[in-house]
Amino acid sequence: MSEEHIYRPRRSYTSMAYLGALVALLFAWELGRGFAWSIFFFLVIALAFSTTNLYWATSHVELTPTGLTCRRRLAASLHIDFRQIVSVAETGRITTGISLVYYPLADNGLIDLDNPRSLFLPGMERQD
Repeated sequence: MSEEHIYRPRRSYTSMAYLGALVALLFAWELGRGFAWSIFFFLVIALAFSTTNLYWATSHVELTPTGLTCRRRLAASLHIDFRQIVSVAETGRITTGISLVYYPLADNGLIDLDNPRSLFLPGMERQD
């Protein structure tokens, strides 16, 4: 593998983010007509749903010859070498994503085997 491959998330995350925003607007409109705690509760859930899907829709993964780099909006990019990865699994039922378990690098550049970490990547286009 001599070139970098960039994988974008599936378009369904953008669609679900717009759908969540639309539902949140409907709950906000209903809340403006008369306050009720139940409507406020579902408004918060719709906003969380929309924000989560927007966060996943704006992330992408670059596959390099030595590893992968996950770039997400409002977060630092995370590079993981292939030698750090312990396991990779395709997870999820409706929208399948990739779940990674890896060992982080210590300050001296060696792999820290005492503190495994996990990373969930959303479903990507051309994921296979």
